[in-house]
Amino acid sequence: MRAFSAPWALLAAGALPALAGVGLLAIRLPSNEATSAQPPVPPAAAPIIAARAVCSFANEDAAAALVDGADGGQSVVVDGRSYWLFGDTLFAAASGKQIEANTLAWSDTRDEHGCPELTYHARGGIAVPFLEKDGSLTVWPSGTFANDDGTIDVFTVYIYGSGPWAYWTGEVGVTRVDPASMRVEVTARRLFDAASGFRSQVIAAQPVDEDADERLRIVLQLQSGEKILARVASASIHEFLAYEYWDGEAWSDDPGVAAPLWDVAQADDPTGMLGAFEGSTHISWSDAFDAYVAISNAGYASVGARFADRLEGPWSDAVSWLDCSAFAGPRVPVCYTPALHPQFSEDGSLFVTVTRFGEYDIVAYELTPGAPVHEYRHGDAIVYGFEAPGDDWEDLGVAFHASRTPADGLAPIYRWQRDGEVAYAPQAPGADFIRDDAAAFYASLAAPAEDSPIVLRPVYGWSDGTAHLLSTMDSGLERYGFVRGKVAFYTPRRS
Repeated sequence: MRAFSAPWALLAAGALPALAGVGLLAIRLPSNEATSAQPPVPPAAAPIIAARAVCSFANEDAAAALVDGADGGQSVVVDGRSYWLFGDTLFAAASGKQIEANTLAWSDTRDEHGCPELTYHARGGIAVPFLEKDGSLTVWPSGTFANDDGTIDVFTVYIYGSGPWAYWTGEVGVTRVDPASMRVEVTARRLFDAASGFRSQVIAAQPVDEDADERLRIVLQLQSGEKILARVASASIHEFLAYEYWDGEAWSDDPGVAAPLWDVAQADDPTGMLGAFEGSTHISWSDAFDAYVAISNAGYASVGARFADRLEGPWSDAVSWLDCSAFAGPRVPVCYTPALHPQFSEDGSLFVTVTRFGEYDIVAYELTPGAPVHEYRHGDAIVYGFEAPGDDWEDLGVAFHASRTPADGLAPIYRWQRDGEVAYAPQAPGADFIRDDAAAFYASLAAPAEDSPIVLRPVYGWSDGTAHLLSTMDSGLERYGFVRGKVAFYTPRRS
């Protein structure tokens, strides 16, 4: 059984151990009868400590198929090959057309920067759609699932209206695609529509994984913005009556009782709606966090993430990951359709794509998550780390976030010791300090550049001549006899 978190009260003014700058601390309670009666809590949301721009998909690979740009960017792996599904796709004038409803590409390799090298489904060297409109204004791929026979099932969204703004979702169906031959079969033209019995209409669907009962679990997005969880035997993915829905406690065949995975902010005024904008949500399991991650818009100009130990929840609040205004043009929404691609997430990093509306292209970032670094005390000794040095060390709470592993832009921060003094720095803080062999953690030594999509704040080194503390506080510790030194490193703003 997992342990639960419980808030401490604000520490008293004279409580010197609270100098990590965490005003409100949290401790881990042991699992016992008192805590087992409490409802489960979601894992803590993890911020991003470093971001590396990988590439834009509006590159030479796209130009080779006369593609100027596209949105979407879901991926699925079949027999080791990644297939990429795009929505509305813009074309170069030489193609003889301006826009297509969707396109598909695949990648077997990545270039020296880590960008997938794409080959587009094309005729005569020009990319072509793989999903037919079939009477609709346009048709978009929403989410996909790889079958054992090498085919993929694609949830297909049929859009009606006059466009580009006067449109609505008519229904969501399922299309089976054989990527080897590009044979396409519509297995359910109208799976979910306005008459399906949900609180509001399904406008998107994304398969996540199979549960212990070997049922495929699918996140459905409703017109209201709510995300609900459905499941179905994969062989019956095209049969509406075969679906069950999570009602918050159990599975039900009644779509009307499906519970939202988390509360969605509702706003009536245009400004409030922009601030509450979530857009599409992509959910996947992440080995880096040992948790499910839901990545979506956190407002019209940012991307955030939520975390859960179970797909059914509970889910954490959203934590901001990317400030899209730093790398995308000022059009609303600034960015949308974020997606996490686990097959490219290596060594604890996260490979994320997001559509820039102004540039109308998909960009990829490699993100390094920050892990909570706690402040521990034993007698007069204070150390910082991801885990307690021993059972007899008191956990004073999270001081800041840092990376467990090396990454571009991050430096190793070592623990240094001298006659009972303990300090943390990339280099020796003074004469006769002896360094631990391994780095304690990794952090940025410089403030982010103006075009960086992440926001960091400084962590200062404080010292009274003997004790050395790390804190995001830039003042206030003088009354305890401490003097603030220079910036030691930087940590995510939401630590």
